[in-house]
Amino acid sequence: MSIKKNYFYNFSYTIVNLLVPIVTMPYITRVLGDNNIGINGFTNSITMYFVFIGSLGISIYGNREVARVKDDKYKLSEVFIDLNIIQLMMAGLSIILFLIFVYFQKADLRVCFYAQGLLILSVIFDISWYFQGLEDFKKISIRNMIIRIINVSLIFSLVKNEHSLVIYIIITTGCTVIGQVFMWPFIKNTITLEKYHFEHKRVIVHLKKNSQLLMLQVFIQIYMYLGSTLLGYLSTIAQVAYYTLAIKIIGILLSLSNILNAVIMPRVSNLISKDKLIEAKECIYKSFKATFIVNFPLLVIILVLGKRIVIWYFGMSFLPVTANLQILALNLFIIPFGGIIGIQLLIPMGKERAVKYSPLLGLITNVILGVLIIPHFGSKGASITTLCTEFVGTIYGVFLAKKILNYYRVFSDAKKILIASFIMLVVCAILEKLFNYSMISLFILVVISMVVYIGMLIVLKEDVVVKSFKKILWRQNV
Repeated sequence: MSIKKNYFYNFSYTIVNLLVPIVTMPYITRVLGDNNIGINGFTNSITMYFVFIGSLGISIYGNREVARVKDDKYKLSEVFIDLNIIQLMMAGLSIILFLIFVYFQKADLRVCFYAQGLLILSVIFDISWYFQGLEDFKKISIRNMIIRIINVSLIFSLVKNEHSLVIYIIITTGCTVIGQVFMWPFIKNTITLEKYHFEHKRVIVHLKKNSQLLMLQVFIQIYMYLGSTLLGYLSTIAQVAYYTLAIKIIGILLSLSNILNAVIMPRVSNLISKDKLIEAKECIYKSFKATFIVNFPLLVIILVLGKRIVIWYFGMSFLPVTANLQILALNLFIIPFGGIIGIQLLIPMGKERAVKYSPLLGLITNVILGVLIIPHFGSKGASITTLCTEFVGTIYGVFLAKKILNYYRVFSDAKKILIASFIMLVVCAILEKLFNYSMISLFILVVISMVVYIGMLIVLKEDVVVKSFKKILWRQNV
C-alpha cells in the first residue's frame, strides 16, 4: 500500500480523533468539573507507567521487525508469535505490580485506579504494531473510527453528573480493550503456526534487541506523564486538570503529524534494510516539510486564539488552561522535529543505543525543573518543564543526526512556510481584536487565518501546496 493511501487512512482517523474531543470535552469538563478531571489525569498518568512496563516497547520494535520480514510468511509468523509471548508475560507482570501499588493508595482513589487498570489489560491484545509493520493502515484506521464512535455514544448516554467519573474512566479504558481485541480476526490469513517452534534463545534475542527501545520508550513515556504526577503530589488536583487539558489539546493537534511517523517508519525501515539510504533520506525531508506545513499554522492559532479556544471549549472556570496551552504550543514544532529524527530515521537505522539518551536527558531535565518550579508555579511550571524537556531531547537528536541529514535543506525548505505563517499571525492578531468571544467568531477567525495561510503558500509557490492545488483543479475539470 502506498504512503499516500496509508496517510489518507491515518489522516481520516485523525480527523475523527480531532472532532470527537471537540464534541465531548466541553460536555465532560462541564459535567465532571475540574476536580474530577484532575483525578482522572492524575490516576491515568500513574497507570500509564505500568502500561509501559507491560508493552515493553513492542510498538516500535515490533513495527520495525515486521517491516523487515513481511515478505517471508514463516519468518513473519515467527516474529509475531515470539513478540506476543513476550508481551503476554510482561503484561501479566505489570498487572501484578499494579495491583500491589493500588492496594497502598488512598481508598477514594482505588476505584479510579482499578478502572484505569483496564489499559494494562489492553496491552495483552495490542497488535497494532503488526499491521503498521505491514503498512496496512486501513484496518487500524477503520477500527479506531468505530471505537471512537462507540466511545462518544456511551459518554453522552451514561456520563450525567459529577458522580459519573468512574463510569467515564471505564468507558474510555474499556473501549481501548475492545479496540485491541477487534484486530485479532484479521491476522488469520497472514499468520501460520506451520513450521513454528518456540525457542527461548530466540525470545531472549528479541528481549536484548528490544532493551534499547524499551529504555527509549520508558524514558519518553515517564516524562510525558511526569508533569501530571508531580502536580498531583506537589500542587493541587485542580492544577492537574489545567495542565492535563492543555496537554490533551496539544496532543490532539500533534496527532496530525504523528501519523507521518507511523506511516513513514516502516517504509524507511524497509528502504534501509535494502541499503537505499538516499531514498530513505528523501522520505525524511518530505516528512519535515509536510509537518511544517501542517503544524506552523496550528502554532499560530493557539498563540493568538488560545484564550478564545479555552473559553469556548472548556468554559470560563477553566481559563487558567490558556497560559498552559500557549506555553505548550511551541511543542507543535519541537516534538515533531525530534520525532522525525528519532522515530523515522535513527531507530530504523538501528541506532537505539544512542537514541535512548535523548529521552534520558529529557527525563533528568523534567525531574529537576519540575521539583524546583512546580511547587511555586503550579500547572504553568509543569508546562514550562515539559517544554524544556522536549527541547533538550530534540537538540540531542539533532546532534546525533548531524552527519546524516542536511539541516540547511530542512530549514531552507521551510522558508516559504515560515513567511506564510508570519503573515497569517499578523492578520489573525489584527482581526482578533475586532470579534467577540462567540463560537461563530472563533470559527470565522480560524477560517480567515487558514485562507490567508494557504493563499500565501500558493502566492509564494510552495511546491507541495501548488502541486496539491493543481491536482484538485485537474480533478474538477475531468
